[in-house]
Amino acid sequence: MLTSILPPLLPTSSILFDYYDPPISSFNVNGGRADAEARLSITSTCFSILALQAQAPNENQEVILDSYTAVLNANWRETDMFQAPLILKTILTALPSQKKTTEFLETMPEAVRAKIPLLINSLISNRPRRRDGRHQKLSCYINYQITAALALLHSEIDTFPPELLPPDVLEDLEMALVRSSEVAHDALCRQLAFHAAKDDTSYDPTKLIYSLLAYVTTSSDQVQMRILPQLPVLNMNIVRLGVTNYFSTQKSNGYFPRGQAIYKTIRGSRDIHNSYVYCPDTLTEAVNKLPLSCLVPVMPQLTAMVEGLCADFINGPVRGFSSNHFPPNSPPTAWATAQVTSYLSSYRDLVMKLLNNSVLSSLSNVYPMPKLLSADKRFNKFDSLLDSDLGTTTLKPLLRDKLIQPHLDHSPNAPYSVILHGPPGTAKTTVVEAVANALGYNLLTITTSTFLTNGIENSISRIVEVFDQLEDLQDTVVLFDEIEEFCLDRSITDNPSSRMLTTTMLTVINNLRKKSNCVFFFVTNRIRAVDAAVKRAGRFDLVAFVGTPALKGRVEMLERALDKTDGVQDKEAVVKAVGEAYDEGWMEHSFKYITYLENSKVIDKIVAAAKEGVVGKQTAMDIIEAQTEKMTIRDDVREEYDATEFIGRW
Repeated sequence: MLTSILPPLLPTSSILFDYYDPPISSFNVNGGRADAEARLSITSTCFSILALQAQAPNENQEVILDSYTAVLNANWRETDMFQAPLILKTILTALPSQKKTTEFLETMPEAVRAKIPLLINSLISNRPRRRDGRHQKLSCYINYQITAALALLHSEIDTFPPELLPPDVLEDLEMALVRSSEVAHDALCRQLAFHAAKDDTSYDPTKLIYSLLAYVTTSSDQVQMRILPQLPVLNMNIVRLGVTNYFSTQKSNGYFPRGQAIYKTIRGSRDIHNSYVYCPDTLTEAVNKLPLSCLVPVMPQLTAMVEGLCADFINGPVRGFSSNHFPPNSPPTAWATAQVTSYLSSYRDLVMKLLNNSVLSSLSNVYPMPKLLSADKRFNKFDSLLDSDLGTTTLKPLLRDKLIQPHLDHSPNAPYSVILHGPPGTAKTTVVEAVANALGYNLLTITTSTFLTNGIENSISRIVEVFDQLEDLQDTVVLFDEIEEFCLDRSITDNPSSRMLTTTMLTVINNLRKKSNCVFFFVTNRIRAVDAAVKRAGRFDLVAFVGTPALKGRVEMLERALDKTDGVQDKEAVVKAVGEAYDEGWMEHSFKYITYLENSKVIDKIVAAAKEGVVGKQTAMDIIEAQTEKMTIRDDVREEYDATEFIGRW
């Protein structure tokens, strides 16, 4: 199981709270030691906020908000190219999405609000310059931090309060990303050449890894340009070679060589311990930014870093970590502890992702989430669904408000299990696919055949095996498609094998729900055949009927079809006539029971008739009436529809 391969030490938020100072609502560098001064450290507070958010997004929101506010109100300088990208990253990532609003930012003093556009302009002005070639004025580390902050702003620009953006910022922002990409690519290739030539004087692993990270961050795979031409596609050969070269420099204790300083010029002696990059910070960015295929080969090195950090944990009055650039026995610091916490969180997430992929690859019927879909595009499939009535509400608002949005907001009360029931042909599977798209999750389908892989006599052990794997899944929607044969109502069967299957399913469904890892749907045409204990709250959070499209949805479907059709006169009249026909025959002529696919055939015939002349109400009635003679929902199926239409819980 997952816990057996995670590192033995994962600092909890309580360790970071050794450095939290409530009177100033922020984190100080030295924590609770007697000689610690109660003063706000912008760097330590930003790193701590990001670490708390990475480790447990739903927890400590009050502390995060207070610390965030303290940072924004502190005396920071937008011209400090170490602090500025860190502050912008914190602004963009530290708060839940609903907090990133003009309403919240308007509570800040005007002086602070005025500094944010200046900060953004300062970052753009200090971007890497092509004309500077290999003699960039800032270090590769700072160039990367600027690039990453600007790329993040670019991805969030539609939700960022426009009054806090500089005028006409998008073109300047995209130009900055283009130049950053060019400079990073050149610097990366230069370091690869030094390494190949065994030029140890010129080769610098810190320059290599941060040039590589900037190159990956600004590839067309990561950034969708809007004004300027597209950024180049990643050259995966270069990326893989860069990863291999960097990790080949790892020492036996898990750490990496010191490399280029954070600032290219340092006052006084260069032996200033916090002037060099602490490698957990580097590896956090590597794990979060590099393609998964490049990380798999270096998992032993990533694990060696974890083991080295676990060995260096300082378990004193103030717990935490100290940078390996400090002398031995140096006390822990907030920023180092926060960077380690972020790395261990990223390592944990990587292990879980690899385990996730392993489970998905061992089971068939996986529908991967298309890459790089924006939030708006992810909802395209969901928005195109035809809604169906649920009495007091309809299906789409129920799923959006009760399921999808709580997960997007990382709500601790988000539901994880749903029963969708209804007659054949009502697009229940399509609804689940649309939910997976909206969440940005993979979709895994489990069918009867999944449980019969080892033969019917071994189905119980196979059920337990499959559910044991499913418990470790993350960012996945699991669809149990018509598996009611494995959980039939025990009150109406004397078959001991069937009763044993149902009892087994009760246990494994309960365990899967308790894990709260993956979202899972149970889809059935026969809700009344399913054992009552399976349907109970505690195993399934939501139960909803998926019926035929509501009248409004049918009209919208016709409107979309007419919009794509030329040669139809008076489209509004056609829509009105069809709407009236459906309304009149909804119950009287059983138009209500026409399914989505059957309605598509109706629409095709109405559009064809409309191209020949205006379709009146009677023409529409005749076309719809003809379809009812071939409808799926009739006889026993209709009786089941009417009997289960109002079975639901939400």
